[in-house]
Amino acid sequence: MEAKDWRQELERLERVGNKLQARIAELEPEVAGLSGQATDIRKRFWEEVTINTSTYEDFEESFYSINQQSAILAERERGHKLLMQQWKNMNRLLPSPYFGRIDFQEDGLGLKEQIYIGVSSFVDEDGLSFLIYDWRTPIASMYYDCSPGPASYVTPSGEIEGTMELKRQYQIQNGQIRNMFDASETIGDELLQQVFGKGADSQMKSIVATIQKEQNAIIRNDKSRMLIVQGAAGSGKTSAALQRVAYLLYKHRQTIKADQIVLFSPNTMFASYISTVLPELGEENMQQTTFQEYLDYWLGSSLQPEDPFDQMEYVLTAQGEQGYVARLQGMKYKSSEAFLQDLQNYGMWLGQKGMRFNGIRFRNRNLITAEQMRAKFYEYDRSLPLFNRVALLQEWLLNELASLERKEREAPWVEEELNYLDSDQYGEVFGMLHKEKELFDLTEHFTSVREKLSNKRQADESDFDFASKEEELLLRRVVKESFKPLRKGIKKFSFVDVKGIYGQLFEGEAAYRKRTNREELLA
Repeated sequence: MEAKDWRQELERLERVGNKLQARIAELEPEVAGLSGQATDIRKRFWEEVTINTSTYEDFEESFYSINQQSAILAERERGHKLLMQQWKNMNRLLPSPYFGRIDFQEDGLGLKEQIYIGVSSFVDEDGLSFLIYDWRTPIASMYYDCSPGPASYVTPSGEIEGTMELKRQYQIQNGQIRNMFDASETIGDELLQQVFGKGADSQMKSIVATIQKEQNAIIRNDKSRMLIVQGAAGSGKTSAALQRVAYLLYKHRQTIKADQIVLFSPNTMFASYISTVLPELGEENMQQTTFQEYLDYWLGSSLQPEDPFDQMEYVLTAQGEQGYVARLQGMKYKSSEAFLQDLQNYGMWLGQKGMRFNGIRFRNRNLITAEQMRAKFYEYDRSLPLFNRVALLQEWLLNELASLERKEREAPWVEEELNYLDSDQYGEVFGMLHKEKELFDLTEHFTSVREKLSNKRQADESDFDFASKEEELLLRRVVKESFKPLRKGIKKFSFVDVKGIYGQLFEGEAAYRKRTNREELLA
């Protein structure tokens, strides 16, 4: 590479570094200021609001005052979050602003654009000129997919074609260029050797600078609803999966959040090993769990899946115990494709008959019986998948429970329960009534009050009987708290008798064959 090119690259890196430092210094007081404002508004939220329900005018003023304070707080918190993200991204860029460059001339345009690629985007003061492009942007895909010559990339408005005149790769550490070279392939051997020659580390690092063409196809695949990636150990499957998560969070940031994604790790050590990759790319970490933890959480106490290590120990040490051979045969069969097919056939049978449910009981009486659930379940369209019908039943149960909860407020035990509230509990409820719960109450009654006034009936103090309203909300709170475990159970599908359904499959050899015979089920 000519000395002139080196000098130009060094000058540009210094210029970009200075702009990053200036922007960081500019953002720091703004970030601190907005954080302080949000904290202050949150502390003084109710001090700024006077709740008065004596007349309709006071009622309306209180309603809009609370809405206004809430909107101001939400805006401050959104602004602080956005600025904080920008500040973090720039600090992340500062030691190594970019790792790649392509010079691209779009067909029909005479201007050649220099595109520098890093882990995040950085725009010049004019707000239009990109000094650095995020590696997940459509135009950056050419760095991974194309060699110098004819090149193209896909945008939401269509494919853009042109010519790539240069592909350059960098190693930048602490703001200094350590290596720089032009390459015809996606990633030059020199860069790969530098990256992978550092040895093992306790944490997996972000390797967006070394993504190969085949990995990039996996990362940016938007056409396949399900994607299966096969490869030998060390071929980059995990890296590609994590970069894909980062790409999806970037492209669909309006609809997908990190906490909506679950990663199943083989063990907790592996989860710790990969835990820094997404934060390095400016994204929040997704949920991580092992399949064993997932089973333990959802099955709860109804079934206890055997730990793989305990199972292995049994296989290796219990050869002389009674039932050893039968248990090994069971393990082998339950690990086979044939058992999976039997379970799928059993699911088809359950779609026609045999589903088992747990009734919902409250204070030693049935609220919703298992027979009611079964009847409702088999009312649904039987062409729907089994889980979809269970989800519909869950929705019906939550609606039924809400209706039963409203009726329960009139039960004698609720009035008696108020007598057992201690001073702390009552004080907490009283405070919530006058503060947080008041907003819900105002919203709930706003429409009805407006209708009264539209009928030209003057609202008087009896329309806003605060004492009776307090009692009503206290009763509502007592019942709501009592029904909370029922709602939680329904949301966790505890109304499905998992243990009974599984045990039903093994009631006898004849029953097993009948309930898993695909031909008979389809007949």
